[in-house]
Amino acid sequence: MADAAVAVEAAAGDGSIFCSADCDDHNPCTDDVCYIKIGCTHIPHSGKCDDGNPCTTADFCTGDTCAGDPVSCDDGQACTDDVCVLPGGCTHTSHC
Repeated sequence: MADAAVAVEAAAGDGSIFCSADCDDHNPCTDDVCYIKIGCTHIPHSGKCDDGNPCTTADFCTGDTCAGDPVSCDDGQACTDDVCVLPGGCTHTSHC
């Protein structure tokens, strides 16, 4: 787990300690570190992530936000309306 690795690395001299699970903000775009004097800190980072949204692709962390580009639901059929609908993803409704 990246969060534990950050806490262990930081323990080398900046006043951090290993944090319990309650410091985990469940955000894939932050490293969670515990400092003795200030408590939990959530440091944003960049990199690949999964926003859990089937209507996005190529999800990436920007600051502390995970987001992606819209997926293309085009099935190449002229007689369908192609849209992405949560929670399932692409739908293709016939209109001809």
